[in-house]
Amino acid sequence: MGMTGGWEFSAVEGILARATSEDKTVAFVEGATHTFNPERGDDRFGDTLKTTYDYVAEWLNSKY
Repeated sequence: MGMTGGWEFSAVEGILARATSEDKTVAFVEGATHTFNPERGDDRFGDTLKTTYDYVAEWLNSKY
């Protein structure tokens, strides 16, 4: 997952290219930083922590 408010945003495609798993998914959390939270004082993207965990839960539930 890439957090568009943090450095992971630019690293995600390289990580994807090097991942050896057959089952890969890329997702970006708009406005989230490295800690999954929005930049301090920036509420434009809502609860990015909840968005992150909801996405992960949905992805896991679809796989298992």
